[in-house]
Amino acid sequence: MAEPVPALILGSGSPRRRDLLAQLEVAFEVLVAPVDEAGLVDGNVHASVERTSVAKFEAFDDATHYGRALLTADTLVAGGGAVLGKPTSRPDAEATLRRLSGQELTIVSAVCAGKVGEDPMRRTMTTSVRLRRLGIEEIRAYVATGAAADKAGALELQGRAAPFMDKIDGCWSNVVGLPLCATAEMLAAMPDCVEMMNQRWLAPCRGVGCGASRG
Repeated sequence: MAEPVPALILGSGSPRRRDLLAQLEVAFEVLVAPVDEAGLVDGNVHASVERTSVAKFEAFDDATHYGRALLTADTLVAGGGAVLGKPTSRPDAEATLRRLSGQELTIVSAVCAGKVGEDPMRRTMTTSVRLRRLGIEEIRAYVATGAAADKAGALELQGRAAPFMDKIDGCWSNVVGLPLCATAEMLAAMPDCVEMMNQRWLAPCRGVGCGASRG
């Protein structure tokens, strides 16, 4: 007998978002609809991340997925007055980290949740992260691990770059790529999902579950 299809689609190929969503204990499957993100990102980090999350949601608007519960998200990092892209090389990664050393970053995630074919609920969360002063040799050692290669701003904040953080103001899971408290609130409004969720996530956020305001 075939396994039942989970009620929820996670429209993201990010293993970090997959692991975070699993903490809500809601059944889901991962499907990725191709989205051309060129032209969606500009100097306005909030507008850019919201446009991209909505575009990912709308990419599922077809007969195959119509009526399914869907969650999409996008995360961008801004620092030094600009949205940070991924480094093009190891020298570029090192130069980026030298520029960001001691600076404050703004990490913004936009989440869309709802049924395919309908206008989704939307939430945008912002977390500030201040980096400590970084030494040249530790920058080089970090970049040599390869961790910087596919990360915005060359920063694997949920992994090898975690020791670079001096202070976090806001939701930690937002830094990783999916603000869990906001996501739980949205899924709780969806009958297909709420019955399967871990009920502890339905309480008002006090920074316990998502790790807010760690300093």
